[in-house]
Amino acid sequence: MRAMTIKTIITSAVLGVLLAGTVAQAQEPPARQGGRGRAQTAPPNPAPGVGLQELQEMFDAFVLVQAQRVLQLPNEQYQRFFMRMNRLQDLRRQHLRQRMRMLNDLRRSFADPGTDDAALTAALKALDDAQGKFDQELRTVRGAVDEALTVRQRVRFRLFEEEMERQKIEFLTRARQAGRE
Repeated sequence: MRAMTIKTIITSAVLGVLLAGTVAQAQEPPARQGGRGRAQTAPPNPAPGVGLQELQEMFDAFVLVQAQRVLQLPNEQYQRFFMRMNRLQDLRRQHLRQRMRMLNDLRRSFADPGTDDAALTAALKALDDAQGKFDQELRTVRGAVDEALTVRQRVRFRLFEEEMERQKIEFLTRARQAGRE
């Protein structure tokens, strides 16, 4: 229930920012994007004491807002893109949680001297199978995102995703440092 409430709040915040951005965009000419496709706005500063899941959801909301600007999506196209991108983000989060659980189980099994090789082989196979399933689902969901975009927007999107991954690492590093202070 708590996760749904947080997701509802974040979605509402994203929509509010989008509405404000649409009004601002109508009042001033669009800014030119840098030549390398880099987002010009930095993610929000993480507050100390915020959990990893909340940080991830905050960053995902930031990505959704930045995507409209970087991909230059009109509102009607953004509505299609938003739902599909949201699904892509959900899939990635679910996979990451599942993978971490499986790795932790594998780590515990490996550390237990009573675990036989057959059990370790089965755990490795389950991990590999989960990765294969994720890769297949990722292709399907990314294909749905691509269907909402033009060819040039898809190119921008790939570059944008790479930049967002870099910014996410910086964001999480800042969050970790803020938690130590």
